[in-house]
Amino acid sequence: MMQRIFYWVKQHPFQTGLVLVILWLAWPRIEATYYNLQYRTSSSQNTMYDTVSPGNKALEYSGSPSSSYAPSYAPTDTTDRMVSQNASLSMVVKNVEETNQAILLYTKNLGGYMVSNSLSSPNDAAYATLTVRVPSENLDDALSYFRSQSLNTTAENITGNDVTDQYSNLDALIANLTATKTRYEQIRESATEISDLVDITREITSIQNQIDSYVGQQTYLEQIAKYSLISIDMSTDELALPFAPKDTFRPALIFRQAVRSLLTFMQTLAGNAIWLSVYAIVWVPVLIVFLWWYKKTRPKLQKKT
Repeated sequence: MMQRIFYWVKQHPFQTGLVLVILWLAWPRIEATYYNLQYRTSSSQNTMYDTVSPGNKALEYSGSPSSSYAPSYAPTDTTDRMVSQNASLSMVVKNVEETNQAILLYTKNLGGYMVSNSLSSPNDAAYATLTVRVPSENLDDALSYFRSQSLNTTAENITGNDVTDQYSNLDALIANLTATKTRYEQIRESATEISDLVDITREITSIQNQIDSYVGQQTYLEQIAKYSLISIDMSTDELALPFAPKDTFRPALIFRQAVRSLLTFMQTLAGNAIWLSVYAIVWVPVLIVFLWWYKKTRPKLQKKT
């Protein structure tokens, strides 16, 4: 078998060179297409969370403690609880772009705002990840509307995090720091030495920075309790969603994936043909010289053999 291949290559150098050039140009795109398909069917989308309140009025705070390592706080005896609510939806839709715009418009009319928006492959199994915040009192209405925009909701999750105790603890810290700052200011009024004034002023500035930080944390907690976060994954292909169905062997969907793969491969070949024609000014002269050399030396090689 190998001898036949070597013989064919020896007898058809032009065709062999052309095939090698096409493969060399096409391989990176074929490999990228393969890994992209593998990623599309096996990867899961991470949910993004924001740390700002709406518009230019937002107070950005990136120092809020994660629930995995946040300190515990003493329970607060109050019925007015501050709860941060997060929801996630995974939906199959008819048209990703239209559904995306409809959700954004509804969120704006509801008094909410967009946190992030990502749309990919709008012409081939479109996929979008949209994160919005809506007023907490309208969370149920928003989720109901979002579900109504889908053909099928494959997954839905709602979680809540009570931040009342954390907020009250910050209140106590701010009160203690404010009292300490007031005492330092009283001491500064009676200080006579310049060095004492400098030291006391430095302490007051440091305390004020801590107060500002805690006030920022309180504002952040107020905002995440006031506006619930909703993360939405939507696609025209159910298997492209992060929460794919357990029964993944469905001939209709597999056929669609195969057709997309074939179309992508044909587009890749067409693109490579264009590249090959553009670079003809380079490889055609080289090929002509090679064929001339091979034709000239072939009789000598045959005589030797």
